[in-house]
Amino acid sequence: MKRKEVIALVRRYLKGDCTAEERALVESWNNDYFARQKAEALADWDYDQIKHDVFKKIIAQKDQPLSKKPRPLYTNRWVQVAAILLIACGITFYYYKQNTKQTGFQPGSNRAVLTLADGRKISLDSAKAGIQINDEDIKYNDGTAIKAKAIVNSTMLTLSTPKGGQYQIILEDGTKVWLNAQSTITYPSRFSGDTRTVSLEGEAYFEIKEDKSKPFNVISKNQEISVLGTSFNVEAYAENKTIQTTLTSGSVLVANLQGKSITLVPGEQSTLQENGGLTKQQADLDEAISWKNGEFVFTKEPVQAVLRKLARWYNFEVSYAEQIPDSETFSGTLSRYDNVAILLDMMQQVGDIRFEVNGRNVKVYRK
Repeated sequence: MKRKEVIALVRRYLKGDCTAEERALVESWNNDYFARQKAEALADWDYDQIKHDVFKKIIAQKDQPLSKKPRPLYTNRWVQVAAILLIACGITFYYYKQNTKQTGFQPGSNRAVLTLADGRKISLDSAKAGIQINDEDIKYNDGTAIKAKAIVNSTMLTLSTPKGGQYQIILEDGTKVWLNAQSTITYPSRFSGDTRTVSLEGEAYFEIKEDKSKPFNVISKNQEISVLGTSFNVEAYAENKTIQTTLTSGSVLVANLQGKSITLVPGEQSTLQENGGLTKQQADLDEAISWKNGEFVFTKEPVQAVLRKLARWYNFEVSYAEQIPDSETFSGTLSRYDNVAILLDMMQQVGDIRFEVNGRNVKVYRK
């Protein structure tokens, strides 16, 4: 197998387009990589011997069943497959990692602004993970007071995260909300009446405190979710063409503005289209809530969607020199705190796109 063939194979693997035998071949290379990782440099490897050993393994394992739902072995799992591609190119992983051009894009952190009903804005402490509301006041999750007057007397409050921000909030009823980057949740300082209602723009993960006498409602563009006590994720960014609601526990009722509704059970995901169409399907829970767990998980995701998520978290702008087809996809998993420059470079290596970085703008070209 020539190096060009190896590179093409790894590209298919990263896009999820491998046959079972090809996937096994690439994953065997991964195993060889870790078996030899104590070596000081990959350049000293006997490439031909590795290929010989790998093909012997494939022949021996040909009849063994494979996982029904494989996921590329990244670890920083995507870095492991990157190492394979670099072996094929004859470059050491150490050299590659040390010499990747830096973009200056830093990972996101705990950043948010609390807006009171009278319009006053309070920049929340980035050293804190979140805030909580109790009967008397609003404090940080560690009990530290927020230095602002008359917060609790505000009827409605708004918590917003910028690009490159995330924050948590515990509402007055005990409901926990994790807010992703560039997202806004509006909620009352105290819930009154027969329901508990909040509105969301962007993405958030909810753990609803059960109260059978007061349903909990989440309103986002063209959609309303009603629950009693459950955990779910809502992705409802203004620029997205769809709203996705993913249930991890309990049960939720999702409705569009036309009155059509569907009920989700754990492991299901609803998709609301711009025209009001509402459907449901099985969800990849790891992918849907990966951001809450400090990861990005992409499974054959269009490049535009991947870049939107990266841009929100690393706080950069994306522009396109020409249209990128939805068939141009990317698969992989990485920490939200990894150097995004390495990921962008790998997307160029395995895809039919290239990037030009100028300040905080990333321009995308087709190769």
